[in-house]
Amino acid sequence: MTGTTYGDHQEAAAAALNRLITREAMPLTAVDVHDSLACRDIVVGALRQRLYALRVEGRHPMTLPPARVGAARLPDVARNLTTWLDRIVAELPTLPPAQRRAPTDVLNPRTGGEAARLWREAAVELLTGSHALDAAPERPWLRDPGGGWYLVHDVAVTLEAVLILDSRLDEVGLLNTHHRPPSTLDLDQRRLLASQCARVATWYATSDTPDRASPATRPKPRVSSPVYTVHEAGDLAAAQRQLARYLRPLHGSDAFYDAEPEIDTHTVRMVVTSQHALTERFEHLSRQTPGAEALAAHFAQRREILGDIHSHLRRLVDLEPQGRNTGACWQQVELSTAVARLLRTTPTLTLSTAQWQDLATATHEVTQNLATTMRRELLRDTSNLRMEDATRQVGRTRVHRRHPLERSLTDLVNLPTPSAPIATYISPRQRAALSTTLAVTPTGHRAPSPYPAPVNLPVSRAR
Repeated sequence: MTGTTYGDHQEAAAAALNRLITREAMPLTAVDVHDSLACRDIVVGALRQRLYALRVEGRHPMTLPPARVGAARLPDVARNLTTWLDRIVAELPTLPPAQRRAPTDVLNPRTGGEAARLWREAAVELLTGSHALDAAPERPWLRDPGGGWYLVHDVAVTLEAVLILDSRLDEVGLLNTHHRPPSTLDLDQRRLLASQCARVATWYATSDTPDRASPATRPKPRVSSPVYTVHEAGDLAAAQRQLARYLRPLHGSDAFYDAEPEIDTHTVRMVVTSQHALTERFEHLSRQTPGAEALAAHFAQRREILGDIHSHLRRLVDLEPQGRNTGACWQQVELSTAVARLLRTTPTLTLSTAQWQDLATATHEVTQNLATTMRRELLRDTSNLRMEDATRQVGRTRVHRRHPLERSLTDLVNLPTPSAPIATYISPRQRAALSTTLAVTPTGHRAPSPYPAPVNLPVSRAR
């Protein structure tokens, strides 16, 4: 096992699979056969685990077997690529339950042939790579589709490599006793879908943050409370997301929705003022961090609009006294004091480029939820927020559409999510080498005809 990050483990796994394909390594002895098949079963399980981990917060429920997507018709393939990928993995042959062995009995270093050694290396690296993703303290790829597509690319390439290796094992009868779920696709069709999924993933993968994921070295002690405590600069993004959850707008379908005011003036003033100060500091600090200079513009946009909103809050009042959002206020106090405390010891925040990107995305979630909640409360018919009359002649008035405050809130809601740099697949050399090997490795020994078959077009009869 080499390295500690997901990228290191995936590179090592790709190198092992590449050597298995190019060297056409096959297990020769009975011990090597048993070890190779057991390690192959672990590789299949790691692929299933990787796809299962991509189902974010139950929005894509796991079904056994996966939901059928019908026949592989061309118009439906593009819309269901990841679903087909899931189904192909679920239909891979697996050992019968009676023949399965514990990973601790299989993955221990031992002598053996080249095939068993390479299968064992691939299984170890894929398992540890999945563990690095699952045990990472922050997992932005579950929220950012660009990072999710990066992982889908790795799964698709690994799956195609396993399909090629399975065809060779099947030729010599080593998979005859395996459990085989029924499938309507042949090997060429499954490879076609897997390779197309990898190609589509390269189009939409805009973040390589999964490559830097590593398991947390030690659990951070935190008091069990509604406040996410900040111990170091790397905790700021998670604390911002905790604040964003407190500010999330409620909908009529929510279980806790009771048509009460969604936000009060005390919470609005506190969060707007504090976030304006934080975005100003983040803008200044990101300009001084190599690799994070582009994010300064995103912080500057939010700082400018929050300043406009703050200028309109002087006369904002509650029509009826309301209790403040205690959780949001406490979390905001923790964030403001933590940043001040961190900057007293060091002149800058010790954050990597990926952590700055995560902090910018979390700050976007806070400002968007705040603006959405405020705007909905201001525009609803029974709004509890009013503007105090400076002349004391008209009385408290509603905030209607096209009011300067409403327009500033709309601008804040419509700000785009900070985008990550486009991920390239040239940097991970072993994965690029595996993709190249797959592109030049045919499925069978018999080449198909390159000439198109004649098409019988219907001929209309002359009248």
